[in-house]
Amino acid sequence: MSRGEDVPVIDEPIVDQLLDLGPEIIGELVELYSQQLDGLLPQIAGPEPDERRRAAHQLKGSSANLGLARVAWLAAGIERGDTSLVHALAPAVTEGLAALRQRSG
Repeated sequence: MSRGEDVPVIDEPIVDQLLDLGPEIIGELVELYSQQLDGLLPQIAGPEPDERRRAAHQLKGSSANLGLARVAWLAAGIERGDTSLVHALAPAVTEGLAALRQRSG
């Protein structure tokens, strides 16, 4: 079963649209996203299924809007109840944010 390895790290067309807004905007969006992660990741890793689903849903949307395709895919699976994907989430976030920062220069 896939753990998202076949899903692109970033969604290039979305990132291209964000780049049109300017690097300072992307920096602000990444900062807000990172702050949001501090609250969502513990809920996703926690024992409460309803909290996990809500947090995964929120992370899915935020990640998709930022072009973090693999994170959004993993969060969608977690939202559907596949807790085996939780362990892949933090590395995907790190990889996705690094790719986004690299693209934004």
